[in-house]
Amino acid sequence: MSSSIPAFAGRSTFLHGFARGDTETAPGTRPSTWWGSAGLVLPGGTQETVVRLQAADGAHSRGILYRRGGEHTVVVLNHPRADFSCHYIIPSLVAAGFAAFGGQGRNLGNDSDCVHEYLLADLAAQISYLRANGFEHVVLCGNSGGGGLATFYQAQAVTAPPGRLTDTAAGDPFDLNALQMPPADGLILLAAHVGEGAFALENLDPSVTDERDPLSCDPSLDMFNPDNGYRPPPRVSSYSPEFLRRYRAAQRARCARLDAAARQDIARRRRYRVWMAEPGFGDRSTAEQLHITRMATASSYLTIARTSANPSYTDLSISPSNRTISTLMGPDPHTANYRLGGFASVMTPEAWLSTWSGLSTRASVLDTITRIEQPTLVVSFDADAGILPHEAQHMFDRAAAADKELVRIDANHYGLARTEPRDAPIQEAGAVLARWLRARFPASSRPERADSRNVALVREYFRRGDARRPDVLDLFTDDVEFYFPKHGVGHGKAAFVEFATVLRDALFVSHNQDRLTFIENGDRVAVEGTTYGHDRTGTRWQGAETPGGRFCAVYQIRDGLIARNYIYVDPDYTSRHVDGFLWGTDQRW
Repeated sequence: MSSSIPAFAGRSTFLHGFARGDTETAPGTRPSTWWGSAGLVLPGGTQETVVRLQAADGAHSRGILYRRGGEHTVVVLNHPRADFSCHYIIPSLVAAGFAAFGGQGRNLGNDSDCVHEYLLADLAAQISYLRANGFEHVVLCGNSGGGGLATFYQAQAVTAPPGRLTDTAAGDPFDLNALQMPPADGLILLAAHVGEGAFALENLDPSVTDERDPLSCDPSLDMFNPDNGYRPPPRVSSYSPEFLRRYRAAQRARCARLDAAARQDIARRRRYRVWMAEPGFGDRSTAEQLHITRMATASSYLTIARTSANPSYTDLSISPSNRTISTLMGPDPHTANYRLGGFASVMTPEAWLSTWSGLSTRASVLDTITRIEQPTLVVSFDADAGILPHEAQHMFDRAAAADKELVRIDANHYGLARTEPRDAPIQEAGAVLARWLRARFPASSRPERADSRNVALVREYFRRGDARRPDVLDLFTDDVEFYFPKHGVGHGKAAFVEFATVLRDALFVSHNQDRLTFIENGDRVAVEGTTYGHDRTGTRWQGAETPGGRFCAVYQIRDGLIARNYIYVDPDYTSRHVDGFLWGTDQRW
């Protein structure tokens, strides 16, 4: 019998999570994120409170509140179906002095019956709870599909009754004027698309000719037909403007057909409900009553095949960006489009109209953001295959806020870089959010000494270095002196680049930046901390958990720049030199 541990092969709602702790991880398994990083962790002293909520309509939801004490501002994250209770941006927010609430809405893990209008009641319950628990400021952060939800809520919350919506996109009564909907004080859109409906409209495969047959296809509208310009990856496809015009029009036509099918189902049930409410219904025969009741009750799910068919996945000349050929559902667009369980694959008629229909949903960022005047930050991940940079620009341009900012970061949809350290863009995004928040909202009142200029300089060196940014050299004097074990002493920026290149080819080293200790004495700054990473073979280490990974370094500052950088560390990060363990390896590290 094989003793190898099975690998997870399914899909999860936890795709956005930070690393778990030691006691939260299966025995023998190293705590990490789903992409294998052990450095994205909660800062020390973080308190986690599970919050159970009931919305005004009676529905239950929950979330986790993260704080270290003394916070005045809380950032709220939600998604129509994904679990944002452990969102990757939370550690950065907490470390910066802000509380974070990661939500799990009523449709966690399954949006088959997700009606966006109902979800607004969940957000209202969350914000009411946070206000009641003393937070002076609440900021909504909409990531991915959470962008449409956050802006939809805020647009309704800032609308005074009786001007709010009174029904759903399907026409079912749901009066938002009857809800207490406290507005947020700010809005962050982090790699958010312009709404799930708009996203689905751009991804609907218009070549489907029979909704009952997932293999039905009109070749003239098939983006995977070589005659239309498709080329298998890694080659880039090229579609003509004429094909794209027909394609986009056919996508709208398919969406309209799905809308019509949904509305026909809803209309039939309502028609029979009217008969059930008539005074003479009880006088009908039992058979008639049963038939009418069934017709008023029974419904069919919409089964919607092939919803990852945006030509921009394979034709990189469409709205050019830093992306590669890929999709949000997998690296191969053709396979992603035909796989089971795509976006909006099984929907009730009401949920389709409210959430995924690009022609009927009200949760459209480009519409709702025009009614939001609170400070707004838009962060675009410019290597995102599914949400292109022009969408972030459109959201920014249409935002009604006078105080608004657009920031671009080179990352894919999940905040990851193509090279190690993969989560460097997440750290960069966290720093952007922290800067933006601090300029507008109070952070923790806990007394924390501000960095001196020298400490701030060294801290910036670690931030740029871990992000592999070439401008890390701007922090050095031209004659910088540096030392690394088994390399020796080097002088000058060119020599440092040569040293770093060799090291980078052998090892992917990152620092646990929230755990660094800085000690300043005159013009010198000493740093103690831990690293994590892996070598070229994929062997990993995590400082304080494996033998390798602890370090100290001493920096000397001259005229605001680093003139001396001496690093003291065991360069055997992955513990290959077994003869060096004179006391054995069964130790606390």
